[in-house]
Amino acid sequence: MPMWNDLDRAVAASGLVVKVGYSGWKTYGHGTPGPVEGVVCHHTAGPPTGDTPSLNTCVYGRSDLPGPLCNLFLSRSGQVYLVAAGIGYHAGNTVVPWGDNNSGIGIEAEATGVDPWPKAQYDAYAALCKSLQDYYRLPGAHVAGHKEVCSPPGRKIDPNFDMNAFRTAVSKGGGVPPAPQAPADFADDEENQMLIFFDTVTTNPGSAAIPEVPPNPGDPDAEPPVPPTPGSPGKPAVPPSYRYDFHGQRTCEAGGGSNIAQSAWACFSTAWGSCQVYIAANDGKGRTWNLLGAPGKPAGVKNNSQIPFPLPAGARMVTIEGNRDNPGTVIACDVYNLR
Repeated sequence: MPMWNDLDRAVAASGLVVKVGYSGWKTYGHGTPGPVEGVVCHHTAGPPTGDTPSLNTCVYGRSDLPGPLCNLFLSRSGQVYLVAAGIGYHAGNTVVPWGDNNSGIGIEAEATGVDPWPKAQYDAYAALCKSLQDYYRLPGAHVAGHKEVCSPPGRKIDPNFDMNAFRTAVSKGGGVPPAPQAPADFADDEENQMLIFFDTVTTNPGSAAIPEVPPNPGDPDAEPPVPPTPGSPGKPAVPPSYRYDFHGQRTCEAGGGSNIAQSAWACFSTAWGSCQVYIAANDGKGRTWNLLGAPGKPAGVKNNSQIPFPLPAGARMVTIEGNRDNPGTVIACDVYNLR
């Protein structure tokens, strides 16, 4: 089967503004998908401001999951971004085959996942799904939320609106939002992940095994006589032990100090293990804000955690330092500068 490189035609009937989220979207993806059999709706669980602060992550992925993470992206202002015509890692395991990565078009919509949805964005989401449903001739029930198709059930909560009511809105065609100027945010290359360095520190070099030496009764008749020796019990080998440290830094522009950004957020996440971490922001002039933990007293963060932080006005840098519970623990820290 070919790539879904007709997505631009499939969304055209929505009446929404359509943009290119990735220049090579027609050949981008984790392989060639099968026929389109469903639409899976998501929310990004990103920062509360900005039109597309999560777009870069959805296009290029995270440290623990390579992009693309969707096929289409919907901004807060209701604009559609073409991300990938190939398979996107958005669904994971599903209870229905038509909702998996190979068969379901994944839409990531910019939203916190806890706040109410703006009506214009909600209407745009419905209009987008209606356009896809009509183009690919899908049954209404095959427009579903990630929370409805994920396996095991209950693994996901997105999107955070009632899907039966949403499908009703889809059946009515949604509504095209007016065209106010989209909230401005920084270009994708300003929304990079923090560069994090990892160090393996030897805390105990260990030791080799010492073999047991049995007692020697000696030989008094030998010339010269051999005295008896008590022997020794020996010692088992002691394996080396390590500490898996990390540290990183990322600049930010919280509060518009350089007339560039009005606010900034950081988001720290873990996967495949837990960690101890101290996260701080500073203004580059000696003032420091403790965001998580304190100097010498890092905070514990459990596996599969995602912790967002609004950065205080005047912050110009975010730093992290800590240690992972095992070398396979993946950590990431995104910093978003928002106009």
